[in-house]
Amino acid sequence: MIRVHGASFCYDRRFGKTIGAARRGGHARHQRYRRRRAARPADKVSSLEEGGLAVTQRMVKCVKFQKEMPGLAAPPLKGELGQRIYENVSQEAWNLWKEHMKMVVNEYQLNLGTPEAQEIILKQMEDYFFGAGAALPPGYVPQQAKT
Repeated sequence: MIRVHGASFCYDRRFGKTIGAARRGGHARHQRYRRRRAARPADKVSSLEEGGLAVTQRMVKCVKFQKEMPGLAAPPLKGELGQRIYENVSQEAWNLWKEHMKMVVNEYQLNLGTPEAQEIILKQMEDYFFGAGAALPPGYVPQQAKT
């Protein structure tokens, strides 16, 4: 393999000369993959919209909204806290937490690669869902996303 200005070339015995990545079929392989992917049957989510598969959602008694709501598809974290969240937090409450987490990360200027920042996020998460005053006020309506 020969490298010239960041481009990859190789000597091809069939042609007796160096050829670029496009001639070796890199782009063509990608195009074939995209065509095969587009020809696949629709994913389960879209087939649900079309009335295809009947899948029941897992319902939980949400600690944030204090009512039965669709739960998370899988535990968001490993360990005991992740399991508690999976069993007691709805998908909508988890989405609210993700927005709140952005505010916490920006407010504290956290680098999530450090163990100290991860501990802060886990403590904030536990307080958000299971701490004193974790439930939202009665009649709370989440803010609509801006389009």
